[in-house]
Amino acid sequence: MFINTGQLTDVYYPVIDSVSVIVRSYAYWLNRKYGRTMVITPNIYPYHDNESFDVLRHKPNVIPSRLKAYKFDILHAHTPFHAGEIAVKLGKELKRPVVGSCHVCYYNKLKNKTKLNIIIKHKIKKIVSMYNQMDLILTFDEEIADVLKFYGLKKRVEIIEIGSDFIYNENEKVKDIDYINHLYNINPEYNVLLYVGKLEWENNIKYIIEALGILREMRQRFRMLFVGEGKAKQDMLKLIEEKRLTNHVIFVGEITDREILAKYYSRANLLLSPVPEYSLGLSIREAASLRCPALLFKDSNHYVKDNFNGYLADKNSLSYAQRIISALNDSKKEEVEKAAQQTLGKNYEQIIDEIYEFYNELIKPRNL
Repeated sequence: MFINTGQLTDVYYPVIDSVSVIVRSYAYWLNRKYGRTMVITPNIYPYHDNESFDVLRHKPNVIPSRLKAYKFDILHAHTPFHAGEIAVKLGKELKRPVVGSCHVCYYNKLKNKTKLNIIIKHKIKKIVSMYNQMDLILTFDEEIADVLKFYGLKKRVEIIEIGSDFIYNENEKVKDIDYINHLYNINPEYNVLLYVGKLEWENNIKYIIEALGILREMRQRFRMLFVGEGKAKQDMLKLIEEKRLTNHVIFVGEITDREILAKYYSRANLLLSPVPEYSLGLSIREAASLRCPALLFKDSNHYVKDNFNGYLADKNSLSYAQRIISALNDSKKEEVEKAAQQTLGKNYEQIIDEIYEFYNELIKPRNL
C-alpha cells in the first residue's frame, strides 16, 4: 500500500546533526519505496533544497495553513517541540495518526545542564505530555522508553534502531583511503583517528585532545581529523597548541556530502566518540557500517561491547589514550570491525521497512 507521509522536524539541512540526517534518510527511502513524502521544517537559514522528495519550509513558530491541503495519510514528528505541536494539531484536524520519535534521552541531557530536579521534572513532563497526544512513540533505547513511562507516558512505545546510509565495499574502501591520504598528505603507515560531530565541550572533546597529547609524548604516529563545526573550535585550537599537537591535528570542517563523509570513515582506523550518555551516537553507527570501530567511555551506551563490536575506556584522558593504542594494536581488530558492521551498521532501507509496517498498523484501522 502506498502512503503519503509528512516528516516534521525542528532541525534540518543546512544544519547537520543526528536528527536532520535521520529525517532525510527516512524521507528518501519512504519516498522511493512507499509513496510521496514531505519534510516539513522551519525556514531558518537560506538554503536551496535539492531532494528527490518534497520539502516545505515555513516561518518559525508558525503552523502553515497550506499543510491542510496536502493529503497526508500519517504524520511523523521527530521532536516533541514545535514539530510535535504542528503534527498533533494537524493530525486532529485531518483525523490522521501521528507518530513521535524520541531521538534524545532528554532526562540525561537536562541533567547535564542543570542540577535542579524541579526544572528537569517540569520539562520532562511537558515533553511527555506532548508524546501522550500522539499514537505511537519510537525511540532507539529501552532506557529512554523507561524514563518516558516513569514520567507518565501512556502511549505505545517501540524500539527502532538507528541506521546508516553507507554500504561497505572493499574496492571503494581502498580508493577512499588513497583519496584521504593524498588530500592531507598523510603517510599511509600512519593511523588516522576520527571525530565526527559538533565541536562542543559537552561532547567530551577535551578528553580526546588530552589523550592525543599523551600519544604524542609516547611517539605514536597518527593524524587526528575533526569533522564538524562548533562553538568550542577556537578554544580547541588553543589547547591543541598547548599540547604541541598542531602538526598532528586537522580540522576538516562540516561535510554535507555523504559520499565524501564516507571516505573519512573508510580511512579512519578508529572513531573517537567519548560522547555523553544522552547522545544518539549516529556517527558510531555510520562508522560501523564502513567497518570503523569506535572508542567510547564505559557506561555511556548499551550497544557497544568492549572488544566485540567496539572499544571502551574509563572516563579519563590516560585511560582513553591507552585504549587508543591497545585498540589500534588489537590482533582481533578485524573481527571487531566486522562485528561492528553486523551489529551496529543496519542500513536505512531495512529500517524504513520496519517504520512502514508501524505506519500501516496505524493507518488501516482508520480506513484511510
